[in-house]
Amino acid sequence: MPAATSDADDLAVAALRGRARLLLTLAFSDFELHGLDRSRESVSAALLAAQESGTPEVVALAHDLRGLILIRGGDLRGSLVELDLAVALEGHLPERERGSLLLNRGTVHLFRRDLAAARADLSRSIELAAATGDGQVEFKARHNLGYAEFLAGDLPRALDTMARADALDVPVSRSVWLLDRARVLMEAGLLADAEASLASAVTLLRSERAGQDLAETQLERAQLALLQGNWEAAVAHSTRAKREFVRRGAAGWATRADVTRWQAQLDSPPGGHGATRVVREVTRGATDAPTDPPDPRSLLLAAEANLRLGRVVEASSLLELAGAGRADDALSSRLHQHLVRAQVATATQDRTTARRELRAGLTTLAREQARHHSLDLRTAMAVHGRRLAELDVRLALESGSGSRVFDALERWRAMSHRRTAVTPPDDDGLAGLLTELRLVAEDLRGAPPEARVDGLRRRQRRLQQAVREREWQLRGDGRSRPEARLREVRPVLAATGSDLVAYVVLDQQLLAVTVRGPRCTVEVRGPWAEVEVLLTRVLADLDALSGPHLPAPLRTAVAASLRRDLARLDALVLPSGLADSSRLVVVPSRTLASVPWTLLPRRRGRSTTVALSATSWVRGSGAARAPTRGRPLSDTPLRVGAVAGPGLPLAASEVLDVARLWAGAGAETVSVPAQDGVASVLTDALVGSDLVHIAAHGTHHRSNPLFSSITLTGGPLYAYDLPQDARLAGHVVLAACDLGLVTPRPGDEVLGLTAALLSLGTTCVVSAVSRVDDATALATMLHYHRALVAGADSASALAQAVDGSRDPEGPDDDLEHPSPFVCFGSAWTAPAPTPAAGQARG
Repeated sequence: MPAATSDADDLAVAALRGRARLLLTLAFSDFELHGLDRSRESVSAALLAAQESGTPEVVALAHDLRGLILIRGGDLRGSLVELDLAVALEGHLPERERGSLLLNRGTVHLFRRDLAAARADLSRSIELAAATGDGQVEFKARHNLGYAEFLAGDLPRALDTMARADALDVPVSRSVWLLDRARVLMEAGLLADAEASLASAVTLLRSERAGQDLAETQLERAQLALLQGNWEAAVAHSTRAKREFVRRGAAGWATRADVTRWQAQLDSPPGGHGATRVVREVTRGATDAPTDPPDPRSLLLAAEANLRLGRVVEASSLLELAGAGRADDALSSRLHQHLVRAQVATATQDRTTARRELRAGLTTLAREQARHHSLDLRTAMAVHGRRLAELDVRLALESGSGSRVFDALERWRAMSHRRTAVTPPDDDGLAGLLTELRLVAEDLRGAPPEARVDGLRRRQRRLQQAVREREWQLRGDGRSRPEARLREVRPVLAATGSDLVAYVVLDQQLLAVTVRGPRCTVEVRGPWAEVEVLLTRVLADLDALSGPHLPAPLRTAVAASLRRDLARLDALVLPSGLADSSRLVVVPSRTLASVPWTLLPRRRGRSTTVALSATSWVRGSGAARAPTRGRPLSDTPLRVGAVAGPGLPLAASEVLDVARLWAGAGAETVSVPAQDGVASVLTDALVGSDLVHIAAHGTHHRSNPLFSSITLTGGPLYAYDLPQDARLAGHVVLAACDLGLVTPRPGDEVLGLTAALLSLGTTCVVSAVSRVDDATALATMLHYHRALVAGADSASALAQAVDGSRDPEGPDDDLEHPSPFVCFGSAWTAPAPTPAAGQARG
């Protein structure tokens, strides 16, 4: 009889244990299908059955699941309580389930920003998962460890750790990996990449019917639309996300969706939403939200909203309630804090505090940019400072002081290029990817016209993305150098006999800040949209005229169109007071760097230099040499390298002619014919020479500008190939098509091969902003080098060369064979010839 009772008890315990496990499975399914409330009933029943069974293992699993469900519902405090109870019983669990439990608690610590605790739990989870061969848990724990690095602000390490998780060959959905990766990419400012990652996540999540994760992805799409300035999309995505969060009972997530929608409504142009209604909703949401304490972001938005209606006292109170923020907050959050504080200070006429907050935001952004090795990543991060920069410029404009406007523009101009040089990390993986990419490019270049190359092109795109991602993961701490103030710029302008014009686009109007002598003035030049249309037409006409087989009547018609549009562009962008400037420095905004400045009617034959910023121009060695005071002296011969690329019939003679010109002036020259012009030879020349002339085909890659390349024997040289641990040649001449073009990024940063060279320390780059025919390029380059040898600085020499390359029998403004070369950076002047003659080596 006792044995029978014991058997019955065992069966009862087994039944309770089995029922508890079934209820746990049901609870998770209920959450995914029906939301938080329905799943609470199932998990409570499961916990009761587990407790009645007297089995600590099942009790631990029940607490684990309840904690997991509360995470997904946004109740982090309740979730941590449940998971702590589960971890207290972890000794009763098998190692495999302990790894999963620690993964869940580590995730809660992540959301609570307790990164030390998160790292500890996730690291233990990885160890347990690796020991038991649980690849799925190891993948998730490694991925979440990468997310911890993201929250700590270490974006390269975050991307690297996430990539290592993705490299695990385990059958687990990558949907959440794609979602979190998109969050990291948005914080890095890599918006197009984040958009692609979110699109892939949506596709996977819809097929998996994962409602909560899909709603979170919709919310991230809303936040991405905010950064892109697409207010309608931000409102639509956040509204859809909130609807799903409310349906699921995820109140915390619903509040986050509200915050994003409110921000979109506040940022959108006037007329889209009633300000009073938005203020009422934002303020009520900020003070009544189910969070304790209230969400600081909601409070900041409420402060912004009240400012829109002139409720300064209310805005100040909300700002005080929001607090000072945390040092480990995301960059975007810290910059938002500085912005709202500057806005409130402005509204209270406290200009000193407003300027202090703007400078603090600038310092924060500059410090973060300088920490990263990747120029791609540094320029992308500028998007987060866009609103701060705009407020800084508006305050300067309100002051009526041109010098304050100039200084405000310069503070935010080309910040990513002000990083001090540091020795980059060695990375064999990146070098190997670039080598493989070059081989694929050569296969494509050598493929016959009838060959099917779709597979090669797909492989090329995959390798390009792999190169970008690998470089994002490299660290390389540096410091951001301070910007030059107008009082520092003026003496250099005077010493070089130069005037300066800096541009900015504000409220879709192009503004020009002109510095001429003691005067600094600001004027509106016209609608930016009109400038964009004109520039697009000008570049298209230049490309058309570069074709050697364009019929004569059509060439004449295109040249006439180009002549008209150049005159209109000249009148639109150039202030009238600069018409007679013998030397002009242009600091462009957006795509204005791609203007063929040397071809504008009022700049023909006049020295024009296009600089990333006034700061970089002042600090360039060419500007410091003061070319109007004569040529610098040197005890050592000038070293000149001339490199040819394949496919250009005139390239070989061009590099030989350039070498002979400089050898005759006492320089030590090296000419490299096309068959020897491999990437390694050119990188050696860039490091070992003072002046490098490159006669080769070039391509500007608009969507991935650091893949802009110079075509050489054996494959292209990319911006990624440029040496970053050595002094580069002071002057580089890219006698190739398109390489003066830049791709503007949100935040008014630019990327391209020319910009990359200048960022790495080259003083001056001469390159073309469109295609150019071979004969015109050759004629221009020979004129140019003769003028340099004769002692002219680079900008003056180029002005003479472009003017001298016209058809002598044609009209003064002959444009049938235009030469769209531009001098970028700072003026460069060759040192005076040494007594000893140089020699040319072929």
